[in-house]
Amino acid sequence: MTGEQSKEGFVGRWSRLKQQGGDESELAVQESLSEVDQLNADAADVAEEVKLLTDEDMPDIETMDEHSDYTGFLSEGVSDALKRKAMHKLFHLPEFNIRDGLNDYDDDFSTFIPLGDTVTYQMKQWLEQEAKEAKAKLLEKGDKQHEGSAGQSSSSPQDVAEDDNKQVQSESYSALEEDVEDDLEGELDEDMEGQVS
Repeated sequence: MTGEQSKEGFVGRWSRLKQQGGDESELAVQESLSEVDQLNADAADVAEEVKLLTDEDMPDIETMDEHSDYTGFLSEGVSDALKRKAMHKLFHLPEFNIRDGLNDYDDDFSTFIPLGDTVTYQMKQWLEQEAKEAKAKLLEKGDKQHEGSAGQSSSSPQDVAEDDNKQVQSESYSALEEDVEDDLEGELDEDMEGQVS
């Protein structure tokens, strides 16, 4: 290295080399631009030679299947109505009409699986609520009877209400069990009839 080059440093050396190489890069840019212009001119000639497709050039949509070429329908000369019909036909083919099962709205929520002998938590709550209401009514009834015939009965109104509450609860559970059994028998009969026919 000469003394002058060592004094100019990295940035100075970079600047000097960039200025010296600028003439060569300008020639390369001009050559590449002339090549691009030539390619554009060739592409324009080819485009003029290609015939613009119209509705008359398109095959009948009813004869198209999954192996047919639909790219001709995307030509600028084809009417929008024919394009739409072709795309409708294409996207209703089996290979494009597949549901993945991940959509929430794909499931059928109008039919429910029967519970069978299962008593849900909500059903138990309803039965307990009915039992509480029946107990409250019986307590009121027992209080009225107790007031009317004070001292005649040896059991308290609360004891009477609790006994009646247990009876109402057992009747409610047995009625629910009978309803479930009837539903199951009905479903079994329907299944058997469906299998016979």
